Amino acid sequence: MADNFKRISATGTGSAVVILTVASSDLSTTPPTQPATVILKNISVSNKSGGAVTAEVSINDSSSSVETHIIDQSLANNTPLLVETTQTLEQGDQIKVKGSGLKFSVSFMEII
Repeated sequence: MADNFKRISATGTGSAVVILTVASSDLSTTPPTQPATVILKNISVSNKSGGAVTAEVSINDSSSSVETHIIDQSLANNTPLLVETTQTLEQGDQIKVKGSGLKFSVSFMEII
C-alpha cells in the first residue's frame, strides 16, 4: 500500500464540476488501476472575482447515491476560506466544486 499526499486545484464555474473521482479497480488498463481510498484533509477557496460569489463544495457518495455539501457560503471579494475536515472517500466517490471565478484547492491523502 502506498500513501501519497496530493493537492488538486481548480477554477470554479457557474455549474458544479467534478474535480476528483476516487479510483476504482480496473484490471483492463495497463498497468492495472488499483482501487484507492482518499482521506480529505482541507479545502481552501479564494475569491478575486471583484464581487461576492457563492462557493459550493460537495461530496458525492457513489455507494449510497447521496451528495453532501461541505461548503455552501457566499464569499466577498478578496476573501479566503479554509475548511479543515477529515472525510473518507471510497472508490467512485467524487468531489464537486461550483463558483464562477473562485479558486479551489483540495488537499488529501490517497491510499492505494
